[in-house]
Amino acid sequence: MTGETVLRLPRDLDVAVRAELDAWRAGDKMKRLWARDASLWTGADEASWLGWLDVAGEQLGRASALRELAAEARAERFTHALVLGMGGSSLCPEVLKMTFGRIGGHPELFVLDSTDPAQIRAIERRIDLAHTLFLVSSKSGTTLEPNIFMQYFFDRARQAVRRIRGFNPTVQILARVHDLAWRARLLDAGAAEVIQPEEEAASTLIRHALERLSLPRERVLAYLNRYRSTTERVRAQAEESATGLPQVREISLRGGDLVGQSLGEARVRERFGVTVVAVTRTTGETIADPTAETVLRTGDRLRLFGLPQQIDALLSGSQVLIE
Repeated sequence: MTGETVLRLPRDLDVAVRAELDAWRAGDKMKRLWARDASLWTGADEASWLGWLDVAGEQLGRASALRELAAEARAERFTHALVLGMGGSSLCPEVLKMTFGRIGGHPELFVLDSTDPAQIRAIERRIDLAHTLFLVSSKSGTTLEPNIFMQYFFDRARQAVRRIRGFNPTVQILARVHDLAWRARLLDAGAAEVIQPEEEAASTLIRHALERLSLPRERVLAYLNRYRSTTERVRAQAEESATGLPQVREISLRGGDLVGQSLGEARVRERFGVTVVAVTRTTGETIADPTAETVLRTGDRLRLFGLPQQIDALLSGSQVLIE
C-alpha cells in the first residue's frame, strides 16, 4: 500500500480520449487554439470566446494595481469582501476561498452566486455591511443577477447611513462611490461628503507633479483646493442641466449595423457625438486612438467617450448589439 489513488477511465472512453489526443497532436490543434482558429469548432464566432487564454498574463501585468487594492482594503479596515457574481464569474473566487481559506490581516472572502433569498440573507448575516468590500463580478457588465445583487447591497448600505444619521444627526459620514448617480443618492440619505476615487487619484497625481517642481506645500494645497472647488462647481452645473458629465463606457460588440463598417463609414462621432477612443480585438490586440479606417468586428470591445445621453442614443438603436 503506497497511499496513492489511481484514477482510470472506462476502457471504451479511454480509447476515445487517447484517439482525440492523437488527433490534436497530428493536426497541430494546440497551436491553432492559441491562434484563435474558430475552425476547431464550427468556424463561427468561437474566436470571440477565447479571452481566457491570455487572462493569466494580463492579470500578471496588473499585479501592482491589485496589490494597491489589497493595501487599500487593509488601510480602510475592511473585515469582509463579498463577490457578487453568477456562474463563471464566481467559480474562481469560490475555488480560491476553498483553497486558501482566510488569510490573516486580510478581509475574509465570501461569494454570493445564488438568487435564493434565504442564501442572500445568510450571507448578509455573516458580514458587517459597514466594513465589507463589495466586488461586482460580471464578464459583460450587463448580467442581470450581479446587477440586482449590487442594487440590493447598495440600498442596504444607504439604509445603514440613514440609521447612523438617525442615531446621531451631527455625525460626519464620509462615503465613497464610483458612479455619479450613487453619489446623489448617498448625499440624499445623509452622507456629509461622498468621494469619487477617480477625482482623488487625479488630485494625488497633481500633488506629486507639483511637488516634483519643488513648489511650496502651501501653494500645492491651495491649488488642490481650487481644483476640488472647480470640480464640485462643474459637477453641480452638470446635475442642474440634467446633461451629466462626459464619461468613458466600455461595451462588447455582438452585432448590429456597425459590424463590418470602418469608423469613417459608421460616422459615430458625427451622428451621435460619441468618440471611439479604443478598440480591443478578440485576439487581445488593443488599437488605441483608432483611425477612420479601423473596421469594427463582432466581438470587439469598444471604449466610448461622450455624454451619457449621447452614448445611450448610440446603444438604443439598431446600430449596436452589445453583450
